[in-house]
Amino acid sequence: KKVNRLIEELNKLSTTTDMSFHRKLNLFLYKIQILALRLPLFIVT
Repeated sequence: KKVNRLIEELNKLSTTTDMSFHRKLNLFLYKIQILALRLPLFIVT
């Protein structure tokens, strides 16, 4: 139930906000992906 509500809230945000929000979100997700890729290297060494 919580997951479905969260998805609904995200859908509302995506429909009501402007493009600058999407750019910031994409950049944020991109940074997380880079960190996720780098983390295993730190753990191994």
